[in-house]
Amino acid sequence: MKKKMGLKKAILMTVSAATSFMLICVTVIGFLVSYFDIKESLTSETKQELLVNAEKMNAWLDAQCVFAADQGNAAGTLYALDPDHSGDVDFAKTVMSMNSALLEAYTSYEDKSIYMASGAELPDDFDPTTRGWYQSAKAEDKAICTSPFVDASTGGIIFTVAAPIKYNGETVGVFGCDFKLDVLTDLASGMELSENGYPVLLDGDGNFLVHSNTDYMPTKDGTLTSVDDAEGEYSNMLSSLEDEVSLESYKDYDGKDKYFVFKKLDNAGWSVGYIMPKSDIDGTLNTLGVIYLIL
Repeated sequence: MKKKMGLKKAILMTVSAATSFMLICVTVIGFLVSYFDIKESLTSETKQELLVNAEKMNAWLDAQCVFAADQGNAAGTLYALDPDHSGDVDFAKTVMSMNSALLEAYTSYEDKSIYMASGAELPDDFDPTTRGWYQSAKAEDKAICTSPFVDASTGGIIFTVAAPIKYNGETVGVFGCDFKLDVLTDLASGMELSENGYPVLLDGDGNFLVHSNTDYMPTKDGTLTSVDDAEGEYSNMLSSLEDEVSLESYKDYDGKDKYFVFKKLDNAGWSVGYIMPKSDIDGTLNTLGVIYLIL
């Protein structure tokens, strides 16, 4: 009888151990499958939300580039009919009435002349052909968007969309239109992808235009802070950023590892992103881990 009881006990313990082992394996496998599925879902959703916001900015910039290209073509026609530029100021004023977002519109030419809608006075030695917007539009032979800069006439921080003016196939000048930086920073600042994160906007030279740290924001005199001069791993993130939406872990300016989700803007070469604490995504996964641990 004692031998039979001992055998039953041994069989029961063996079966219990085997069953427990199988249940633990099933639980661990279930956790791992759920963990990676949920994390993939959360990261995909976050990337998609950023992409939607980036496309809004792209669409706005695309529209302004198309607008500038059209006005550059119109200015080329005007140049053929009016080589002494007597109608350029009126042309620029008409352009201003066509686009409510414009801060200024102007035509400029190889002879260093410039004709502005506002009639603003520029320094006597002002040479538009030496400006970045003029040289870029001429060199790339298409509508371009510049990085922000201090406007020579107003002293404000603006950016320019410019397009070449052609006559008989040759570039004779550049049409330009200025926009307040607020147009794009407002779009970027309106993003809210997570509870505790914040948006970031970088220009084509890697300078901060939008950031939660006010030390990195543009100053009134137009001083910009580069990612190379900022705390954290912004420079590493930007150097590895490609055309697709990227979501990677980097150190933020406060020394904490966070998720950086970023996308390059097609036309401007700028980059828009969102930085969030890892808990904004991993919090759900940690809760999942506790449930499975209890199981």
